[in-house]
Amino acid sequence: MSRNRGSALFNTLVVVSLLGLAAFFLAASTTSQLQLASTYQRRAQVEQAAQAAVQEVLLRLRGQTPTSALSSPARLLGQFRNLEVVMAPTPRLPVTARILLDRSVENSGNPESVASAFDHPGHRSVPPFSLSVALEISYQGRVSVYEAIIQQRWPYVVTAPGPIVIGGAVPSSAGGLTLPSQIQGRVLALAAEAVPVQASTPPIMLSPQLYFLLAPFSPLGAGPQFKVVRSGGDARVEVGGMQSADGALAAFLDGGVDMVENGPSRLASEVRVSPGNRMDGNVRKDYRFQVGASDSPEARQFLSSLFEKPDTSSWPRLAVDVYDPTQVFDRQTVVGGKARVRAGSTELNRADILLQDVQLAVEGDMVLTGCSLRGSGASLIVDGTMVLDGGELDAGDNGLVLYCRRLIMKTRGHFRGIIVAREGAAFHGDGKEQLVIEGGLLVGANAVGFDSQGTDQGTDPEARQLGGLVLTSTRLVYAPRYLRSLNRYAAFELLGVERRQ
Repeated sequence: MSRNRGSALFNTLVVVSLLGLAAFFLAASTTSQLQLASTYQRRAQVEQAAQAAVQEVLLRLRGQTPTSALSSPARLLGQFRNLEVVMAPTPRLPVTARILLDRSVENSGNPESVASAFDHPGHRSVPPFSLSVALEISYQGRVSVYEAIIQQRWPYVVTAPGPIVIGGAVPSSAGGLTLPSQIQGRVLALAAEAVPVQASTPPIMLSPQLYFLLAPFSPLGAGPQFKVVRSGGDARVEVGGMQSADGALAAFLDGGVDMVENGPSRLASEVRVSPGNRMDGNVRKDYRFQVGASDSPEARQFLSSLFEKPDTSSWPRLAVDVYDPTQVFDRQTVVGGKARVRAGSTELNRADILLQDVQLAVEGDMVLTGCSLRGSGASLIVDGTMVLDGGELDAGDNGLVLYCRRLIMKTRGHFRGIIVAREGAAFHGDGKEQLVIEGGLLVGANAVGFDSQGTDQGTDPEARQLGGLVLTSTRLVYAPRYLRSLNRYAAFELLGVERRQ
């Protein structure tokens, strides 16, 4: 009997022990799960705070309004000096977020990748034209560090109102066919002109050869006295415009098109590819900038500022006894500094112009016939019509900035840099080889008047206007390394956010 009682007591103790152990492990598991849930909740809140802090950084960055497409952009991280705190604690979210400027990396003006503060030796994780922003997140006495990679890069090789004519193999005034034109990069095609034009501007006089190179694009259909440069179609972008039936070489657009409806247009919002030519890339219609609707005052001002002439009023003016086009430009070099010259019409023949590390402004028209225009690290600003008829165009690796109100160019060579033609432009290679423009082209309107000696000017002023951006025997290549001053007009893109510690 006592033996049975002892056995029952032992079994009871075993059961109680097992129940106690089960209760202990259950409590421990519950505590662990609660701690895990608390940790997960805290981490989720920190992640949300980091994402909110990044959005606040982007909001502040977008608040900077660019004023000129040709001025040197300021450093982006500089605006956060003494304003490092981007998120203050609130009762609902007691989190503090601040930028660690000493661990952030400014690479917004560099076309090459660089290392971030968190990279291993030999690794460069910050892409060109980007920022590495280090953010310190403080929550419940704990500190985490996140890195956000933000990029701002101008994405277009051509910005212009339509029609943008990428000429195919068109008849040449010298006989035979021209070389087809090509665009390698994305195009921003505007519905309407981005800038107002001077209606009273007289037409520029061209040589007969250059005049008749432009004539085949007239829609008039017959006769040699053509004055209007048009594609003959109604598309915003035309690939292979005026293509000859027996043209063996094809014009092409490799990069796609963004259509901006910044005003009423007489053109269809489409890309037309003539038979035998091609386009690779998508077409995005009704594309909108980050500043609002495409036809809003903010968007119109945004577009117009792309074509603002740089302010040269403070530049020293060359004295008359110092400046002489035949002495300063003709087979000489202008080196260093800034200068502005006044010229009703500067006409040079068979001159060699070399601009090296100089900013030169010409207040008037500039007509270069058979001239070689070379430059590197320089800016040429022509407050009038610029004509380059024959000769050679060459820009070195440091690039050249060319700004003018109106531009007509028939030449050969390799240009590297930015070309801004406020009121219109036409480009024509020499027929034997393409004119190569590496960088970017911005055209604000289609209002270049032209004529030539011995032609019937007619009575209609519209009969002397370029009807669109004309490209024949020309190749445009997107090269962001030369477009740094345009990056401030581009949208910010968040490439990634990662916790670093």
